Order: sequence, then C-alpha cells, then structure tokens
Amino acid sequence: MKYDTIKELLQYASKAENKTFKEVIEEAKGYDYNIDEISYKKGFFGHVVEECLFDYSPNSRSEPDFPELGVELKVTPIRRNKNGTISAKERLVLNIINYVEELTKTFETSSFSKKNKNLLIMFYLYSESMKKEDFPIVKSHFNNFKDIDGEIIRRDWEIIHKMIEDGRAHELSESLTLYLGACTKGANHLNLVSQPNSNIDAMQRAYCLKQSYMTTIARQVISNENLQRIIDSKTKMPQGFEQLVMKKLTVYYGKTQDNLSKEFSIDSKAKSLNDLLVARMLGVTGKVSRTIEFQKANIVPKSIRLEINNTIREDMSFKNFNPKEIVEHDWIDSELRDYFESTRFLISLFRKNNQGDYVFIKAFFWSLPISVLDGKVKDTWQETKRILINGVIIDNWNGKSRNNLPGKTFNHVCHVRPKAALSMRYPGDSNSFLLPNGEWMTKQCFWLDKKYVRTILDLTV
Repeated sequence: MKYDTIKELLQYASKAENKTFKEVIEEAKGYDYNIDEISYKKGFFGHVVEECLFDYSPNSRSEPDFPELGVELKVTPIRRNKNGTISAKERLVLNIINYVEELTKTFETSSFSKKNKNLLIMFYLYSESMKKEDFPIVKSHFNNFKDIDGEIIRRDWEIIHKMIEDGRAHELSESLTLYLGACTKGANHLNLVSQPNSNIDAMQRAYCLKQSYMTTIARQVISNENLQRIIDSKTKMPQGFEQLVMKKLTVYYGKTQDNLSKEFSIDSKAKSLNDLLVARMLGVTGKVSRTIEFQKANIVPKSIRLEINNTIREDMSFKNFNPKEIVEHDWIDSELRDYFESTRFLISLFRKNNQGDYVFIKAFFWSLPISVLDGKVKDTWQETKRILINGVIIDNWNGKSRNNLPGKTFNHVCHVRPKAALSMRYPGDSNSFLLPNGEWMTKQCFWLDKKYVRTILDLTV
C-alpha cells in the first residue's frame, strides 16, 4: 500500500480512530489472528497497527517505518485520570543509543534524526478494567518537531551527545534534558554496555520523548488544551530555553519579596508567594508549572529560603508515598526513582537581609545526580521497603508518635517523615495510610536533607 504524501498517510491512520484493536484485526484482510494468543505478546498494539492497518511486517530496521516519506510509526497509550483529564501512560521510547556509533554523529546524521524526525503517533486509551483488544484507538497525530520544540530537542540531543563524548554516558539521566530524554533500556543495572572514552560501563539507554512531553501533546491534540507559553513558539533561540529563562530572572536579582509583591500586585501573604513571584518574573499570569514548556519538560519549581548566615531552615519535601507501591516494586521500577530520574527543578533562592526581608538572589536549574539517586537515595528507599515488609514499629515518646523508618540521621541525604503537622493515626483518616501489616500510620514522604540541599547551593552561590 503506497502513500504519496504524509497528509494521505495521516488521513488513512485516522480511519482507525474510535475503533478497538479487535475491530482493526477483524477488518484486516489476509491476517488470521487468534486474539487470545497474541494479545499477551510484547508489542501487541504496534504489531496490530503495522500488520492489520498498514499491511507491513514489524521490523527493527534503522530506517523509518515508511521510508519513502521518512515517517516512523509509534503506537502509545494514554489513560483517563480521576479528575477527567488524560495523561500519557508512559514515555515514548524511540531507538536504542549505540554510544560508540553515536559518538561520531551530528544531530542531522544521528540515529535519532534518521529514524524519528517525523513521527506518526497513534494514541490509544488504556484501561485496567478492559481486555487489550478492546482498547480504542483515540487519535492519530503527526509530529515533525518544528518551531521551538525542534530547537529544544536539538539542544537536548547535544547534551546527551556531549555526555557520550566526555565518557560520561554512565551519568546520563532523563532529568538532564527537557523534551528528548535518554531513558534506561533493560531490566536492571546488570544491563551494562561499553562506552567510548571511558572504561566505566554504562546502562543501556534509548532516546525517548518524556512522559510529560507526551502528556502535553495528547492533551493538546485530543482535549484541545491551551497552555500559556514562556517563550513564543516562533522565537528563534540562539541560546537554550534555560538560558532564556535565566535571562528573564536575572533582571530581578537583588529585589525583596515586598518590592516584588508590590510590583506584580500580589498579596505578600499569599500561599506559595515565591513561586508566584517567579511566575510573574517570567511573564506568566498563572502558575509557572502550568506553562507549556514546564509541562512538556517536567520542570518543577522549588523555592528555598536562606537565613542571613546562608543556612537553610527547612528540608525539601516531595509527595507522600504509597507503601503498597514500594513493597511491590524493585528500586529500578520505583516511583521515587522514576520521579527524580525524569524531573528537572527550577530552584529560586531568597535570602534574609539585616532588615528581616527576603531578597531574591539567584535561580538555577538542577537535577539530582544519578550517582546520588542510585546511591544514598536508593539506600533510604530500600531501607524503607525492608521496614514496611517486616513491619513498622510505632511507639509514643514524650506524647509524640515515632517510628523506625529511616530518619534524618540515616545517611544525611534522604530521609522519611510525615508532612502532616499532626502525627495521629486513625483508620480512614485523610492524613493516614494503611500499612502492609494492616495497621494505620500517618502518611509519610521522602525528603532531601537541608544539609545536602545546602551542598547543592555551594555549587551556585
């Protein structure tokens, strides 16, 4: 079957919209599928679309699936959230990175560009309560990374390539880049490969479009979501996105919270004041986390208050964890590792002056180093899992509830404790969760110790 233009290819793909995979199979000619046998095979969804819709055999060639048009086909799931929105179920994995071969490539000649510069993406709706063959195909979308997305992805590729060039492929992490990531490819850390310019083996990785990027694309093309931009989509970027953000923020260095609040007409007692101030500095009327760039890149804004002597009063908290998720997963597949491995932070610093006012002194982008993630943070997570499995010991001391989960003295990088001011625990209480042994305890979350956070600032302040 020939497609003379990309438009014709997209039109043909659109015919499968609102059909289930079972219906696509039943309408195909020349394919005798036993759904019960094939639905559990790896790659089921892609194979059905390739063979039954487009009439070609699955392959692992380095060229695109439709070589005449230079278009690669990707079939990927979305899920419906409790609040009615949709999200990508996973990152979109592209092609394996061969560190040795990629070393000598330019962006234009790279394996990424050769195979993925034009993508036909077909979204289907995943549901735990349905059989695979009953999942519906929702939308077909063509993505050729034009305008600002293409520029950001090029710079992402250059970051990945520089790490390979410097013999630091073992330090790669999705959080180092914005839209195009280098995700782990393999079941565990034993899946190591050699890299150029280093005698240290690196985890096998593949190019991918981040889950956050795919979520934003899905919401745009399916739900018609329209998010505010920090950078105009037609803007040419002689510098990278992060450099443009820094250029906007540096204008406000040295101004107090009070002065900034007055300048932007924000109540100085507003909740999350510093985050609101950073948003206004960037020209954003709402939350900066809800801009299209921050959503696609999974950038999380964090503000830190320094005292006059540059000490930090507070540890850095993250969301409450689910004990069941920890117990049922290995570290490599855990929510905590995935969060830090794929999240980049915009950190803004406000330091108290002699008059007691907090002054905006600096902002910077930061990612948790992979060595720390797979070191001290992993140790804390594994100890938490061990205790959850063996049973959390909860007692009262001086009228306060305490437990034996890894606390602030565990390794001085990462610890576990509750966010809730109250340490009471009642069955069904909104501040409590059910432990694997059937007991209830106050909801807990992982924290980065303030002393460790201060070492991050030592690199920038």
